[in-house]
Amino acid sequence: MKLLAITLNYRTPDMTMDAVRSALPALARIDGGWKLAVVDNDSRDGSDEKLRAACAGLERVEYLQTGHNGGFGYGNNHAIRRALASDDPPDYVYLLNSDAFPAEDAIETLVRFLDEHPAVGIAGSYIHGVDGEPHLTAFRFPSLSSEVLGAFRLGLLTRLLADREVPIHPMPAETCQVDWLAGASMMIRR
Repeated sequence: MKLLAITLNYRTPDMTMDAVRSALPALARIDGGWKLAVVDNDSRDGSDEKLRAACAGLERVEYLQTGHNGGFGYGNNHAIRRALASDDPPDYVYLLNSDAFPAEDAIETLVRFLDEHPAVGIAGSYIHGVDGEPHLTAFRFPSLSSEVLGAFRLGLLTRLLADREVPIHPMPAETCQVDWLAGASMMIRR
């Protein structure tokens, strides 16, 4: 299988299904097979029943219940472990937050980028809010300079050390290497 996409739910079943429905046209563009796992992190608010019913009629969509709320990593790893143990493990895993809605070409673009750049382990996409404003998703590792900058915020010093700030401002307009990404929409190589 080329791709396993995962959307994690915790007490937001309607929003989670909105994200799933927005991802399906983007996933349909993927060659090489794909599956979407909707994972409930033991919400105990009726999410289990709602999501189980909503996923039942969707092709290539699998509903999983963790039985324990261990957080973002726990829920995603629940689906990843299951997929990696299968007869057809995915080449890539795409993590999509339940409040993120990918553009129709976003997932395909990430797959193509990772296919073309085998040394890259993780790729993330541009994310914007409903107002169209970009969200910060690309970051540098913290450093002594970034800590000083964050602590003091002194006009001239802030301008001089702008390239050391942890969030990258403005958001990169082109593909570039960053130290770490927000996990709202990112693809990971197996």
